[in-house]
Amino acid sequence: ACSTKPDCFYDLRDDDVPVLDRVGEHTTYVLNSEMVRVVRSHKEADPESTTPMFLYYPVANVHNPILVPDGMLDQTTGGLGACLEGIENYPRREYAALTYML
Repeated sequence: ACSTKPDCFYDLRDDDVPVLDRVGEHTTYVLNSEMVRVVRSHKEADPESTTPMFLYYPVANVHNPILVPDGMLDQTTGGLGACLEGIENYPRREYAALTYML
């Protein structure tokens, strides 16, 4: 557990509470699902869309360290497979996969 290590911390938070139930999930997936939840919640609260909503969604995919979700670079079908096809250079494949996630 993080509490036993002096240099360990949880930087993903929901307000001021550490998010502990999404460990191991790529940040993009965590933020995407939260963004969808917020938009749907706003729409349910205001079905006539009379109240404006501002949502700032900082996408942090393409930055160092480049961490691609497990199995993502092995895909050979669909849009991602087509995106990765022909990219021999491994770091470029990683970069392309993270860009594709956007």
